[in-house]
Amino acid sequence: MPFTRYCLGAAVGLFFSAGTAQAQLITDSIQATAARDTLFQQATQLQQQATLNSATFKPTIKRAGRRHVLKGASPKVKRAMSSDISEAESLWSWRHTTIRRRTGVVEERYQVRQANQILLNERRLNGTVTWLKVSIPKSPTTKTNIYKPRHKGLYMREGYLVFDGKNYVLPAATN
Repeated sequence: MPFTRYCLGAAVGLFFSAGTAQAQLITDSIQATAARDTLFQQATQLQQQATLNSATFKPTIKRAGRRHVLKGASPKVKRAMSSDISEAESLWSWRHTTIRRRTGVVEERYQVRQANQILLNERRLNGTVTWLKVSIPKSPTTKTNIYKPRHKGLYMREGYLVFDGKNYVLPAATN
């Protein structure tokens, strides 16, 4: 009896350890570049749709003009056709913050939310993307014409990319 418990415990341990193994890095430069470009394209489309569908926006300038914050929101859409989807899912908000440092460095942050879920987080430094995260909303899709990302991913300036659960290493830039 104790021997079968030991074998069962070892089998369960091996099963769970196989599920927690590290994902393999994809180092193919063509695949990594294509995944990065797809992620950037989705982020751009998401920004454009959020900006185009916003009915109102409000600019704020703080700290002697060095910090600019631009916020936008979509109108409340009343839908009689789909009563199972809450009205909050059609509400979009976005925020674009630009900070100009005294050293001349320009930091930008862009965030898009839908139904209190962050779909897009982007950080730029002097116009170059340093960090980008695109998420797929957890709620069901709405019947509106708002763009819904098909892929999720995370881009880091250090050359790493996670795209649809696969890890990529981007090729190093050559001068």
